[in-house]
Parts: sequence; structure tokens; C-alpha cells
Amino acid sequence: MGKFFKSILLLLVLALIIIAAIGCSKTGSGPVTSPTALTQGLSQESVSTSNQSLQIGGTQGAAVVEEQVVKDFKSDIQTLYKAWRAPDITEFRRVAAQGLAGSVLEAKVKEAEPFLLEADGADVNNINYLDVKVTKVEGNSATLESAISYSGYAYNPVNQTRGEMMDAPVTTRREYTLQFIDNKWYIVGEQDKKF
Repeated sequence: MGKFFKSILLLLVLALIIIAAIGCSKTGSGPVTSPTALTQGLSQESVSTSNQSLQIGGTQGAAVVEEQVVKDFKSDIQTLYKAWRAPDITEFRRVAAQGLAGSVLEAKVKEAEPFLLEADGADVNNINYLDVKVTKVEGNSATLESAISYSGYAYNPVNQTRGEMMDAPVTTRREYTLQFIDNKWYIVGEQDKKF
């Protein structure tokens, strides 16, 4: 009976080792959904996340995060211009909220409401990022300066038709504040800057 018990115990231990090995091999797989995860494994990096908190040490890690900030910022700007094709303010808010948050979202909704009530939207189809520079990343906040030139058409969102083309490209220079929320950088503030 002792030999039988030892054999069963040995089989159970081997089974636990195999199960643990399979579990360990699966950790770390799957898509990267966070800028912080992009920095894992880089030399001399200090990466820590706490829900939406982000702290990076070292130039390689900082460069990766800055690249993600710029990528998300450009996506947020395109989302904002896409919102101007919305047929009503509810849809405008829904689309704009995919790239904007907080007071800047509320300001853009307030700005758009009188235009959309008159079916006066915009079809911005040519966005040029003349200059985009991250000036600060600290925790879950980032600041960047950007010069953007854009052009397009007047747009009637109710019957989905383009109107006249803009006379000339519009150029803006602004400082933007972004916040890391749900694994993405959202624009939460903006301030006009002089050229």
C-alpha cells in the first residue's frame, strides 16, 4: 500500500508541475494595450502602472511613451473632425468622446451645438501635422505642442452632402494636455499658442 501511495503522490506532483508550467508559458501573451506595456523588458527602465498611472524612467522608455502620446493625439484630432459630420449633438458628443474628455469635450460640444442645429457641419478631409512635439510626460498626464493645418468642405450632416470648399487651409498652433485613461491618451485641455 505504501508503494501505491507514493506512486499516486508522485503522479500528482508531476501533474501540478505540468499545469504550473503551462500557466507560466501563457502569461505575457496577447496584444499590448498600454503604452506602459511597450516599455517592459527595456534596459534600465522603471515602469510602474496603477490603473491609469504611468511613470517611465530612461530615454528608451520615454521615447516609446512619447510616440504613443503622439499617435493617440493624432487619432484624437481625427476623431474630433469626424464628429463634425454628426447629424445631431448627441452623435457629436458620442464620437468626440472617443478622443476628448473632461472640460475640453464639454467646450467642443457647446461650440458645435448651434452649428449642428442649423445642419452646418464640416467635412475635414486634409489634416497636416506641421509640428507635433511632446513637452512633458508625468504620471498619467502629458503635454504637447502642435501646429496643424487642415482644409475641407462645408457639410450638411442631415442630408450628408458637401457644400463649398474652404477658401484656404486653416492653421492652428496649440498646447494640448492629454490624460491616460483606459489604456489611451485623451485630449483633456487645449490652449492657443502664438507662432
